Amino acid sequence: MSASYSDIQPQRQTRNGLAVASLVLGIISIPTLGLLGVGAIMAIVLGSIALNRIKKEPATHGGKGMAIAGIITSAVSLLLTATVCLFAAIAVPKFYEDIRHMRESAALNSLRAIHNNEMQFSAMNSRFTTLEELVEAGLLDKNYVGGIALNSYVYSSSEVSEKTYCVHAVRSAPAVASRDFVVCEDGIIHFVERLRRRDHSLRRIEDSRLGEARGRRRARLFLLFPLVVFHQSLHAGRGAQK
Repeated sequence: MSASYSDIQPQRQTRNGLAVASLVLGIISIPTLGLLGVGAIMAIVLGSIALNRIKKEPATHGGKGMAIAGIITSAVSLLLTATVCLFAAIAVPKFYEDIRHMRESAALNSLRAIHNNEMQFSAMNSRFTTLEELVEAGLLDKNYVGGIALNSYVYSSSEVSEKTYCVHAVRSAPAVASRDFVVCEDGIIHFVERLRRRDHSLRRIEDSRLGEARGRRRARLFLLFPLVVFHQSLHAGRGAQK
């Protein structure tokens, strides 16, 4: 005896929208470093909610495998994000510090060359001179005068007389390097901060160190946040599977 069409019950479709959303966000989060962390966290939350609903209502909700895959891929993206942020926190300050040292080295070399030119001019004219006159004599590049920043330093002359001169190399902005320099007729290059602003520079160094310590603490908290979220999501996923 064959069954009639009226006896056939239609199969219910399970809902898996949350699981699909978790998986899609998890996959996208890997190449985009967690969509700035927000996407990965959302994927973990959606996956955990999906697992919880699958456990409570297995007849109407499905996609357990997709939800688990979404949580795993999102956790991996958070770990990658933490790794990249840690590398950047170490490499970027070192990169800028190297640039500042290169600028200071260029300023020191320029002051040595200017001193040699001053000595050459003094040997020919029995006196020292200004930077502008060195340019007119063809002993110095014109970019060193007129307040033009050369390699982030501005050069100027002072205390010019028959037997004395001083040339200053001053930073065009405080952030481009750490120190200003000055060279006089003895050829010794001095740090201006140590000569004229010792107390102020020491206070600024202490403030800078304090700011760096605070920045390191904030960076550690930022890097630990994805790990905490990952740990909590794993516990939520395990609780939903039981």
